[in-house]
Amino acid sequence: MPCGFGVRDHMMFVIDFKMESFVGTKPLCFIWSGAHRLNNKLPSVQEQYLKSLEKLLRDHNIPQRIQKASKSTQHKSIVKEETDKIENEKRQYMAHSEKKCRRIKLGSIPFSDEAALWIRCRKVYHFILKYHVGKIRNIANLKCAARRCGIERALS
Repeated sequence: MPCGFGVRDHMMFVIDFKMESFVGTKPLCFIWSGAHRLNNKLPSVQEQYLKSLEKLLRDHNIPQRIQKASKSTQHKSIVKEETDKIENEKRQYMAHSEKKCRRIKLGSIPFSDEAALWIRCRKVYHFILKYHVGKIRNIANLKCAARRCGIERALS
């Protein structure tokens, strides 16, 4: 601080540091874990996820492979590579189980048959507009969806 610093002094200090002096030559790399999209509030979903994951781990002998790798007398780098490989496999099985067990809902309106029909009709009308712009080439799917929603002469 300069001498005479007071309430009305608006001096700005600029200090230039090299990044190496703070973090070194190799800065740390932060890796954020991926988001989980599993609804844990529902006990049935939790049970289904655990059953699915345990079955996958059992089928692929993951616990035995982890024990075998940890008891190995090989070089530490080889053991680390093996455990990392097993952990990556385990992450893939966890993601697969999550995908099988998640229930994604919009929650904007409660489910009812009338609401579901209204939503489907809205989508069909949206596709009809896209058809008239020229972005939909498969007319058969559009006609079939319109027929299911009770829309007659959808393309005229």
